[in-house]
Amino acid sequence: MVKVIIKPQNVSVDVSKGTLLIEAIRKAIPWFPSPCGGLGICGKCRVKIVKGKLSKPTSNEQLLNILHEGLRLACQATVFGDTIVEIPYREPIALPTISTIEIKVPVKPWISWKTFETPKYPKPFDKLILEKVGAKYLSYVAAREIANVKLNGKVTTMAYREIVYRVDTYHFEPLGLAIDIGTTKIAGYLIDLSTGTTLNEGFTLNPQLKYGDDIVSRMTIALMDKRKLYDMRNITLKSIEDLAKKLALEVKKPVANITAVSIVGNTVMHHILLGLDLSDIAFAPYIPKESSPIIEYGGNLGFKILKRTMVYIAPVISGYVGGDAVATLLTIHYLNPKLPSLVIDVGTNAEIGLFLEDKIVVASAPAGPAIEGHVTSGSKGVQGAIYDVVAEKVSENVKFNVKVLGETEPSGISGSGAVSIVSELLRIGAITVTGKLIIGDYDEKGIKYVKIVDSEKPIVFTQIDIREIQKAKSAIQSTWQLMLEDEGLSEKDLKSVFIAGSFGSYLKPIHAQKIGLIPKVNLDKVFIIGNAAGAGAKLMLISDEARRKGEEIAFKAEHRVYASTERFKKLWIKNLNFRTV
Repeated sequence: MVKVIIKPQNVSVDVSKGTLLIEAIRKAIPWFPSPCGGLGICGKCRVKIVKGKLSKPTSNEQLLNILHEGLRLACQATVFGDTIVEIPYREPIALPTISTIEIKVPVKPWISWKTFETPKYPKPFDKLILEKVGAKYLSYVAAREIANVKLNGKVTTMAYREIVYRVDTYHFEPLGLAIDIGTTKIAGYLIDLSTGTTLNEGFTLNPQLKYGDDIVSRMTIALMDKRKLYDMRNITLKSIEDLAKKLALEVKKPVANITAVSIVGNTVMHHILLGLDLSDIAFAPYIPKESSPIIEYGGNLGFKILKRTMVYIAPVISGYVGGDAVATLLTIHYLNPKLPSLVIDVGTNAEIGLFLEDKIVVASAPAGPAIEGHVTSGSKGVQGAIYDVVAEKVSENVKFNVKVLGETEPSGISGSGAVSIVSELLRIGAITVTGKLIIGDYDEKGIKYVKIVDSEKPIVFTQIDIREIQKAKSAIQSTWQLMLEDEGLSEKDLKSVFIAGSFGSYLKPIHAQKIGLIPKVNLDKVFIIGNAAGAGAKLMLISDEARRKGEEIAFKAEHRVYASTERFKKLWIKNLNFRTV
């Protein structure tokens, strides 16, 4: 064994010789970053080696030109002796994006329950229970649990359709758990199933982050090593259960009272949760292994604490339009928007839906990671992230007033912050319609930049970052333009535009319009709806009608593929320019 001391935290871990440095660091700092999933591409896991015996630098490390500074990539360096390492990193504090949309629907979950007494009765308990509940069948689990039932006691039964699936020997009001598995965060909502009331809500960072910030990195690693796929699955199940315990504890409810769970997520998260091979959604034509809704015992899915729950997993539409998109579309449906209506869930893979009188059209847009904060001084939506700016031209430079998530010093630029910066630079004439940055300084590599925050480690925005935002906005803009064109519509025909997701929660519509990310409609027709996928997951839990409507949407939605077409490529090139009006 060798000892690795991590500074400035001054913690030490013991690991075997030959352990990757990043694995050693993560024993003490679980959220140490590796956006590329350990492929040695992004350079974000660079650390300073104070002393130690490590493997020879890899070609990736040499390519990034960091060795002369005493730096190594933690995902590439192997530990062979006692090591002291300095990490320029602190654990991120994620800020929740909780849906502001509370939709009232008649509360009638897809499970039912009944509490009654068990007097002395000349019939077997199972027949008594089936009579009282009005069911026909017992699950194997429920049949075993009947053995605990006592005379003159209370029994609470849970049933799905005609099947009693759970029997408890005490009275309680059942709880539900709605889960939205996002690429970055897992959001959870604890629901009183009797009233449909949200008792508590919270989030945790998706533990899969250790395998990469984006789904492409995670798919790549899972395809290279099937054991990593199973680990992703197991740590996701554990995180959901940890979140369930936390939410229940905070409102002083037993976690055992959770009897039903609904889960939504993009198609990759859906497949990882089920432990399905990812090869078919990693390569064209991106066909899911499984797309239908699933209802199953928690224990059969791998849950331990939630093993006696009935779990509903929402259907997916395609390889890049998942159950989270179905939940978002369901939320929009219950908002009864004026039609035609457009919804955009902005992200690395943006999901776009167009609601018409007689159908729903869906498509995905390959926006790329810049839109989620993967820029030079980028950050996810965590404490310290800049999410909005106001720019002012001062002589031959620009001064920025920044808004930051949480009460802390700025540490990076989120996706909405990047859009805001580009919009403001356009407004004051600091970049041209073609995206050329015409003011600012040059770094040692000859790349032009402006300082957003001038500090010991300046936060900057570069010409390259502007180009990345141009490509991202063009992919999204080109997709919704083609969707409208195919339906004989123009932007002015839209009666409402919804912006969903974590990105949209902090985005100012005026900035999104300025760069062409969303259609140019009156701002009173633009609605920020936050985590609409989470809202849809709650609807699927408390209303059997809503759940069935979601399945209908998934089945009937017309999925369009644009990114691989010549029409898209030509329009994408045209839309790289910013609008002049």
